[in-house]
Amino acid sequence: MAYQLLNDEEIVKDLGQKIEYARRLKGLQSKELCEKGGAGYTAYRNLVNGKNGVSLKTFVALLRGLGELDMLEKLLASQSMYSPTGKTSEPKKRIFKKKSVAAKTMIWGDEQ
Repeated sequence: MAYQLLNDEEIVKDLGQKIEYARRLKGLQSKELCEKGGAGYTAYRNLVNGKNGVSLKTFVALLRGLGELDMLEKLLASQSMYSPTGKTSEPKKRIFKKKSVAAKTMIWGDEQ
C-alpha cells in the first residue's frame, strides 16, 4: 500500500488491519493477544477499527504480543550509505536552517 497517498487516519486503519491479520495467522484470540502484549482490549479494538487516539505504546505492546517486535528494528534500521573507501560517516547531530543568500543586484556605477 502506498502510504504516501493516504492520510493519517487511513494509515492507522491499515496498520490496525495488518495487526488483526497477523493475529489471525498466529491463531490468537484478541483478548489473548492483549494479555500477552500488555495492551488494553479497548485500545486494541480502536486500532483495528482505525479510530483515533491509539498510542504508539499500544502498537508496540501488540507487536510484542504477536512476537513481531523485531519488525520495528527492521523498519527503523539505520542504513548507511555505501562508500568505496569502506568508511561510513555518521549523520550530523544537528541540522540547521539553511541561510538564504539573496542575490545582490549590481547597478552600473555602483562600484566602489
